[in-house]
Amino acid sequence: MQQAEAATDLDAAIVRNAEAIGGHVAAARAAIGEIIFGQDKVVDHALLTVLCGGHALLVGVPGLAKTKLVDTMGVVLGLDARRVQFTPTSCPPTFSAPRSWRRIRPASARSASCAVRCSPSF
Repeated sequence: MQQAEAATDLDAAIVRNAEAIGGHVAAARAAIGEIIFGQDKVVDHALLTVLCGGHALLVGVPGLAKTKLVDTMGVVLGLDARRVQFTPTSCPPTFSAPRSWRRIRPASARSASCAVRCSPSF
């Protein structure tokens, strides 16, 4: 009997905490929605990423408010927002290309060949 009551109390506490967190997430979503328009799915995924303790790579053409979203989330959630500029033109090819070709120089010029070298993943 005592274990059943303890399990019921624990279940009730979990439900209360989930409802409280749901309220906080809804308030954060509403506050972010006042600044970021028409990006509800992106906002939801970004909030989920933060709640899970993960990392996100926001990809898109210029003008989609990617940086503004990160700045706004930082303010609303009380977090430090950091941004890393990562474009194919601003990073070395070993990061932007999944693999590269390297010519193997043989002893004789007639038997030249190439090998694939995978770039490092990070």
